[in-house]
Amino acid sequence: MRIDVYTAFGVFLGLVIVEFTKIWILDSIIAIGVAIIIIRAAVRMMLKSGKNLMDIKLPKDEEDKIIAILDSHKEKFINYHKLRTRSSGAEKYIDVHIVFPKQISVEESHGIAGHIKSDIIEKIGKINVIVHIEPCNGKCEICENKCK
Repeated sequence: MRIDVYTAFGVFLGLVIVEFTKIWILDSIIAIGVAIIIIRAAVRMMLKSGKNLMDIKLPKDEEDKIIAILDSHKEKFINYHKLRTRSSGAEKYIDVHIVFPKQISVEESHGIAGHIKSDIIEKIGKINVIVHIEPCNGKCEICENKCK
């Protein structure tokens, strides 16, 4: 809307200036100025809408909240990895792998994962959360402490 006003005013101003001064080259100069304003506005709109079309990582403050939530539940699982976040337009997505001790049943691990998912949604807002549940393979120092 604002660009329409600027361009209309520029065209009107160009006509008035040329009419009173009779310097015809000013019409071309003002037309170039109006064209630059239109191109600049088009590039800004393209860049702004391009961000919505591309997947981008969530802002650091939201990722920090997610990590804090995962860390607050750390006593219930061994570790998490492959934490990936992205937003696509207005939609937000989280994908995380959580490693559980072998002794915990699938049902119990799903319950814990569901609680973590609920906490993330409560703190972040509308977000799609995918939690991959993995059993401990017994090949790490962390796992040796919790799985044996």
